[in-house]
Amino acid sequence: MGLLYTLKNEGFLSLPLQLPDSWQNYVGAEDYDSLYREAEDAIRVEGFINKALKPLLKEIFIESEPEWELMLAKRLGPQDEDEEGIWHDDGSRRLAISLSLNKNPQSISGGELLLRQKDNPQKIKTLETQGWGTLLVFATGQWGWEHKVTRVTTGNRLVLVAWLSENGRY
Repeated sequence: MGLLYTLKNEGFLSLPLQLPDSWQNYVGAEDYDSLYREAEDAIRVEGFINKALKPLLKEIFIESEPEWELMLAKRLGPQDEDEEGIWHDDGSRRLAISLSLNKNPQSISGGELLLRQKDNPQKIKTLETQGWGTLLVFATGQWGWEHKVTRVTTGNRLVLVAWLSENGRY
């Protein structure tokens, strides 16, 4: 079975990436502006994140260059209960990704990514906070899935999140 089949049926894919050493330096120094600039390059067509996703993008039949939106998401624990994420499906976006920038995920409690199919909301998949360089690709509402992130109760969680939109067909 292909990557698209897995994504549609499981709701996510997990891919290990080798991140540049500079990213560790930026995270350690909390230089998020430099990290963001390099992440923008990494997500472009010739960037390493986009290249890692190329087999999946080909299966989705993307006909033009994908349009990416991205942001760095830092959740500082302990968060209050009202900072729990809400279920959402990312609207018209085709794919969502979460790239872990956590060197010690075992020091983080909470911050799990929860996934569920819209037509079966009682069945929830829980993805623990991932380690450095783990890329989670997860299905959006276009594939019948929604997600949320739980509140961080201990530690700090940092991920690069991005969404793919495209005018082609799938």
